[in-house]
Order: sequence, then structure tokens, then C-alpha cells
Amino acid sequence: MKKEDGVLHDAYGSYISSPPVPPVPPFPCVVNNLCTANNRICDQHRSVLFVKNHATGETFEIPFGKWENWEWYKQHISDLKGIPIEEIRLVYAGAQRDGLGRHSGLCRESTIHLVLRPSKHNTSADKKT
Repeated sequence: MKKEDGVLHDAYGSYISSPPVPPVPPFPCVVNNLCTANNRICDQHRSVLFVKNHATGETFEIPFGKWENWEWYKQHISDLKGIPIEEIRLVYAGAQRDGLGRHSGLCRESTIHLVLRPSKHNTSADKKT
């Protein structure tokens, strides 16, 4: 797998991602006025993933797409939180998840864990000899 001009290439040619999933709508819900953050009875609010950031303790939501892959989720988290993709490590079901593989058992309302890798420029500055 190699990346040229912002497009991933595999043995079969170019990898083109699915169209973007719309963002998670805020509450109060405009589709169903009975839908709240606690019950999430409308389909728009059930199609989310919860991301637990272990550096800050914050939990936030990203949209869940049935055909998305781990790279797409990393990109979405990077766009949402401003974290460089190289520093994002995703853990689900006790294993680190990477690459273009589908999300292996992930379903809506699942929790994935965001563990930050140390940035390259910080690690070299910390190593003083």
C-alpha cells in the first residue's frame, strides 16, 4: 500500500473512500422530539461511535459508517480535534486498529479508545544526551 498525491494505491489500483458520512446532529433532535442524549431513539443519533480520549478523559462522538475503515476514522478524529493522524492510535476490543481493513466487529454505539502516540519532534527533544 502506498500513498501518492493523497490517494492510497493498492495492488488493484486506487483506493477511493466512501462518500463522507454526515456529522452527528446536536440535541435537541429535529427528527424526533422524544429523542434525547439518554435514549437515542432516532436512527441519526444511534449511528454514532463513542471515542474515549485517554489523554484528556473526554468522550466524544463521531459518525458510524457501515463501510468505513480505520484510516477514515483516524482522519475524522484528526479533522474534528486537530490531532495529527500520525499521533492517533485507535484501540478496539483490546487490539490496536490500523489501516484500510474494515472495522472488525465494530457496531454503532461502540466505544473506541484514542491513545496518543508521542509526536516525533517531542521525543527527539526529550532525549538529551
